[in-house]
Amino acid sequence: MYLGKINLHLFWVCGLFGTAPLWAVELKEAEITALKNIVEHDTGEGKGATAAHASEKIFEKSKLSTAAASMAELTFADTSITRVGANTSFSFQSKERLVKLDKGTVLINTPPGAGGATVDCGGVTASVTGTTFMASVDGNGNKMFVLLEGTEGMRVTAGGKTTIVRPGQAASVGGGEGGGKKEDSRGGPGEKKAGGDKP
Repeated sequence: MYLGKINLHLFWVCGLFGTAPLWAVELKEAEITALKNIVEHDTGEGKGATAAHASEKIFEKSKLSTAAASMAELTFADTSITRVGANTSFSFQSKERLVKLDKGTVLINTPPGAGGATVDCGGVTASVTGTTFMASVDGNGNKMFVLLEGTEGMRVTAGGKTTIVRPGQAASVGGGEGGGKKEDSRGGPGEKKAGGDKP
């Protein structure tokens, strides 16, 4: 796998860094601060998905989905920001500060002291504190985690095995593989660390 230059201009990376420290708070709700094209919100109350709107509140366990060539930005009370790429479906839970990514790509920034976040991509998790990172799940169930900025690293756990990803590195886990790879942003081959999903 070759990462090359990590091109994230579609996620408005500029302006994420340097946020002031805050006390850790639960991710109880978020506000849609930007969106483009088709973005849908399912509250989980049995009403089905409806078109999302700017300034709309998204609460835990509800689901946000984007279509092709669509994207959205969510801002939480602690100023954590989640930017959602095209063809993505995700939700979040408050106490665990957990983001569940069913498919697609998210870019997440949590300011220092805010408590970090954990992303669950169907049995493969990535936990970070005060950092900026990207997580993605493709149509074949392959997972990718890229740490863009941070000091403590990102813990990626799969199949009972954990690896630490440093800034500029990525960890990948195949949809049905027994192992994952860790690579730097230049695409150099890395050591097999994270365990893959079981078939």
